[in-house]
Amino acid sequence: MVMIVAWLIMYVLLLAACIMIYRGVRGKGASAELWLLATLIPGVIGLSLMLAPFIVPQAPGAWVCMVLGVLLTVVGPIIYLLAGEREGGGAE
Repeated sequence: MVMIVAWLIMYVLLLAACIMIYRGVRGKGASAELWLLATLIPGVIGLSLMLAPFIVPQAPGAWVCMVLGVLLTVVGPIIYLLAGEREGGGAE
């Protein structure tokens, strides 16, 4: 039950991050599609990895998939925030 709630929270956070990044990049007049892909691809892979403990619950390393899934889900927004600081703004 806890893993399902964690997955749903990460799903909502990924969607919120994608919306915020898209609006922020479009506001700067840049191409938002590239940033959206850079957020969605690792995010979807991360969410898929978070589901691995449900598929194979007895696997000894199933919890590692959960941790790696969470890390992959937040990679896109972190890259956007770091790139915004380097460009001199954008990630307020």
